[in-house]
Amino acid sequence: MGFWNRREFSLGAAYYIAVSLSIIMFAGPLFRSLGFEYSGFIALFASIHLLYFAANESILRRGDSIENILKSLSLPVIILSSIPLAVSFVSALFIPNCSLWDGILFYIEIVYPTALIAMLCGTAFGIAPCSKRNTNIYLTLFWIGTLFMSLLPGYFSAKIYSFGWQYGYFPGFVWDEAMELTSGYWVSRGLGVFLIGSWILLAIRNSGKWQKLVFIFASIISVVVFGIFTSDIFLDKYLAAQIEVAPNVTINLSKGSLTADEIQVVVSDTRRYIEEIRSVYGLKNNSEVQIYLFPTSDELYKYVGTREASISKPWRKSIYITKGNLHSLKHELAHILLAEYGSFPFDINWSTGLTEGAAVAIEDDFDGIRSGDEMAARILQMKLASGVQQVMQFSGFASNASSQSYVLAGSFSHFLIHQYGGEKFINLYSGQDYEEVYQKSLTSLEAEWITSLNSFQTPMDHYDSLRTFFYFKRTSILRQLCLRRIGKLLKNADEAFRDKDYTLADSLYSVAASESGRGRAIQGRVLSLLRLNNFTGALAVIDTSASAQEPNNKTALHLLRGDMIVLATGELQKASAEWEKEMKLELGDSYFMSAFIHRYFFGGAKNIEAVKKALKDIYSIESVKGKHDLLYSIESADSTDYAFALARLYMYSSYFIRTGSLGKALETWKDGLKQLQALRADSSMIGLHLFEKLAGQKYIHYEEIFKDKTLDNNILR
Repeated sequence: MGFWNRREFSLGAAYYIAVSLSIIMFAGPLFRSLGFEYSGFIALFASIHLLYFAANESILRRGDSIENILKSLSLPVIILSSIPLAVSFVSALFIPNCSLWDGILFYIEIVYPTALIAMLCGTAFGIAPCSKRNTNIYLTLFWIGTLFMSLLPGYFSAKIYSFGWQYGYFPGFVWDEAMELTSGYWVSRGLGVFLIGSWILLAIRNSGKWQKLVFIFASIISVVVFGIFTSDIFLDKYLAAQIEVAPNVTINLSKGSLTADEIQVVVSDTRRYIEEIRSVYGLKNNSEVQIYLFPTSDELYKYVGTREASISKPWRKSIYITKGNLHSLKHELAHILLAEYGSFPFDINWSTGLTEGAAVAIEDDFDGIRSGDEMAARILQMKLASGVQQVMQFSGFASNASSQSYVLAGSFSHFLIHQYGGEKFINLYSGQDYEEVYQKSLTSLEAEWITSLNSFQTPMDHYDSLRTFFYFKRTSILRQLCLRRIGKLLKNADEAFRDKDYTLADSLYSVAASESGRGRAIQGRVLSLLRLNNFTGALAVIDTSASAQEPNNKTALHLLRGDMIVLATGELQKASAEWEKEMKLELGDSYFMSAFIHRYFFGGAKNIEAVKKALKDIYSIESVKGKHDLLYSIESADSTDYAFALARLYMYSSYFIRTGSLGKALETWKDGLKQLQALRADSSMIGLHLFEKLAGQKYIHYEEIFKDKTLDNNILR
């Protein structure tokens, strides 16, 4: 126990107190409370100190046995590595900690294994016959080298995450809220201990053949595992089918995951996106593009490491995207096609605002209804931001809510491209500064951009304000309290729902809703109660829970509330009022289209039981196979109601889209539309013009694709 009075131990204790207090006092809410991020940072700092601490203590005891050295180091290493845990316990009296137990588990799982490996590595270096100076040099090279090697899989493979003995697990910069340490993490930890242990055996004087064999065996296993982890052999086997979209452009997918119609649409859209991006930026390159298309988010998580986002790796010329996220393909393609103008090693601009702004600027619209420029103008008009300078700085992008940062950066980049040309923007993207490219400061360019948005800053009504707040009055992920706990609750609730344990799912969603006020948690509760046939309870969740009354949640719940009113009470008129509110909010094309259908199709029906049956089918409470008979059994109170008939036709044709029969959906839509022309008349019905426009755009798009004779139905290899 003599280490208590040792200067090295006292300095180490002061080091850990300083590190932990710095994180708690200066980092954001996500990092300062005891949890995954806090544990990861402590582990990283502990790996440095304990490596040198163990090595220098071992140097002083080189004549002693390895067992005695490790025994003498164990207690001080445990105490030192526990100091940040104690500091965090004390800070919990002043700083909210949503799940102390989860935080303790993360600390045990991340920090203590790092401390063990650092102690073993330091000991191995310390007992080697080498001067103290050279030992410290080797330690530095070892720490830097192993850190660098641990990050290589994230660079050279599809994975966005990595394992390293210094930090445990790095999830990448696209964070899923539900953080979990998988079996791969424990394999990496076990392999690290095994390899270092065999190294220590080898370092012992008079080591025999068996120690050498153990070290060789451990080294071979490590190299093999590292090689497999750094490669994409399993991904390539899973997504073995290929579609040659254009020269150097390939889609990799699982055979059978897309229908022939869906393949035609994906190929046509991809070609069009590439042509438009090249046109906007004046690109003449023929860059290689590899698109990895996953059927679901679970497969994306398995092979890449995220369920929440599409991923592009410009330096690998690769995109990883799910079938349900193909609307973001154009954005990701922009990152790849601009890669040759980006900076090493990631082939992007070091300003996240410029990198993401360049991709958002070429998107067709913001939400299927409104442009990015219009939404940027609303952000400024509602005083949610005063400009774009902070977003365009190196670290400013992440400090705001992501939805706001993307829109502002995209609108500003769109302005620069259309005002000054794509070539100058490419020069800016390549690393030159604003003054060099435009002969104007960022402040001056920002002022010009704001002036260009004046035409969009028209008087706003109630629904405009609610829509703008819904999209943009949000908090950066770095500043969200309880992010990991809520993510875990929602993940467990989703799993219970998929396993049809709806009572457990409702309970977990309820906790998540009460602790976070998340709209997704409220919707989860409603859907769970629906599966339990508790329609009254589902309606009560929306009407009585405090989180459902929060403005942003309430804005998005009118459609769902209308459906619950019908199922619980059968009051169509009251439900129609909710559906109309949602329709007026125009929260994106799909939300608007659903609200329109419910308002004019279900709201215009005269047989309430048929409407209930259709809603139960929509929510998979009682599925009906014959969709035509289901929908056409619902009769209109007015046989000349054009909006009723149009909404029903769109809903029926959409069933074919869900099954991948896009050609059949187009045929159904066109034939049905001809029959409805006799009912068409000038109408001032709310939302009718927009509905016709959006539906027309979708089916005109399909028609152009299926008329294109250059698309080969047998393109799949």
